[in-house]
Amino acid sequence: MRPFPVRVTFRNVDRSAALEAKLRRRAERLAPLAREALACGVVVEALRRGWCRRRLFRVQVELAVPGEDVIARNDVNDEAIACDPYAAAREAFDAAERRLLAGSDGRDRTPRRGRGLSGRATAPMTIMPRRRDAPPAASDWARWEEGGDMHYESPSGAETLPDIVMVEDDVNRLRSRLACQWPILHWRAVEFLVGELDRATVVSEVEVPPATVTMHSVVEYRDERHGVTRVAQLVYPEEERFNDRGLSVLTPVGAALIGLREGQSISFAEADGTVRSVTVVRVLYQPEEHR
Repeated sequence: MRPFPVRVTFRNVDRSAALEAKLRRRAERLAPLAREALACGVVVEALRRGWCRRRLFRVQVELAVPGEDVIARNDVNDEAIACDPYAAAREAFDAAERRLLAGSDGRDRTPRRGRGLSGRATAPMTIMPRRRDAPPAASDWARWEEGGDMHYESPSGAETLPDIVMVEDDVNRLRSRLACQWPILHWRAVEFLVGELDRATVVSEVEVPPATVTMHSVVEYRDERHGVTRVAQLVYPEEERFNDRGLSVLTPVGAALIGLREGQSISFAEADGTVRSVTVVRVLYQPEEHR
């Protein structure tokens, strides 16, 4: 099986190394289904829709095959998926796989403009640069994950992050909030949480181990920097003001705690870049245990 080159392009959104890596890995999975393909192109495009100008993502997968190209994309009208670039990419690649399995009858003959992978027309594409030390701009979802594997090591690089487990419903709700509420959040907390969501073992609510911090869990944790023990309930940001001991999951400490089990510790970066560590002492209440 001959591997084909993969080109990833971002339009109206800055480049994300982590998202690009995921797209390349998914493109490699198409190789056994497209043995004659000469190249693969993936375009991630940000669009503005509706009166509130909500940002949606369209991901297009194009395979250059002798004779004609195979093209697949996600449905932008399905906003529940299109608001998340990762979900949009998954839908686009799933559609590409179905078209390859369907053979010639599944190929998209949509006319395109410009010069495509195999000499055919396609829209012009641009890649926008990103400074490694710059925080995310207000126009850039994908930039949150810039740096990719940085989330798999502690900020000090001295230790590996602990294994974490998250409930599937929690992960879906958090991704939705990250896509829709991120302009009011601090970029370090968002960046860290995105990495945690990607590396977590995702299970159903009946499979989550006991003594694991999930959404709305009440947890006793120790701040290793100050030696102080605190009790908080992990909540969504809109719930924090109605709960005296509420701790938003979209804060640095909240993003660090979710998915941990009793006795586990984790290091993370504060808003000013200071490295901090917390340890889960006890999970006093876990909602999944009472359902």
